[in-house]
Amino acid sequence: MPVKNFETPQILSDEPLRDGDRARFHFDEFAVTLARLIASKETRTPLTIGVSGPWGSGKTTLLKRVQRMLTEPVDPQSKRKYANSAERGDGNFRSCKTVWFDAWKYHAEDELLVALVRVI
Repeated sequence: MPVKNFETPQILSDEPLRDGDRARFHFDEFAVTLARLIASKETRTPLTIGVSGPWGSGKTTLLKRVQRMLTEPVDPQSKRKYANSAERGDGNFRSCKTVWFDAWKYHAEDELLVALVRVI
């Protein structure tokens, strides 16, 4: 009787990608664009950016990538993933601090704004 060779299919999880995971759907290109827009000293603040999409479309993955890019070290020797080599350390980008707020974690709160202020 011949021996069967089985293969396990690869599936995509609906969990956000972790650092080091390979991004699909050009998320890194979108993340670079958003990080540059946010960190550019030419961008006037306050700034509001909305990211919407259906469940599992990659909103969290995209925003985690942007957050990681913005919170890298900002010394002149750092290699910012959103800056071109000629722009690193030239002062075109401001230092950014980020806050991660998971609204689903606070879905039972009567006052969502209070939860947001606590996280900040």
